[in-house]
Amino acid sequence: RFKKEGANSTAMTQERIDTLNSLKFAWTTRTAWDNMFDQLKEYKRKHGDCLVPNKYPEDQVLGNWVLSQRAEYRKFKARKRSELTPERIEAMN
Repeated sequence: RFKKEGANSTAMTQERIDTLNSLKFAWTTRTAWDNMFDQLKEYKRKHGDCLVPNKYPEDQVLGNWVLSQRAEYRKFKARKRSELTPERIEAMN
């Protein structure tokens, strides 16, 4: 963000942005979704598919995450509010 005038001003000036850019500052951070997606890719590398069981004994969190992603995808396809974005769907395809 650039410096704004008024009550809602921020201290992020173009000079500070340029300084951070010169340091190769990471403007985006990895999310929990990104971390789980990496785990799913690792599962696929090991097993050859993304058919993680709901009660996957080696990683129950991954099994639950995949289950919730499938539910979110069904909501997305039904045009209901979903946590999945078109970008995330594309990444999983």
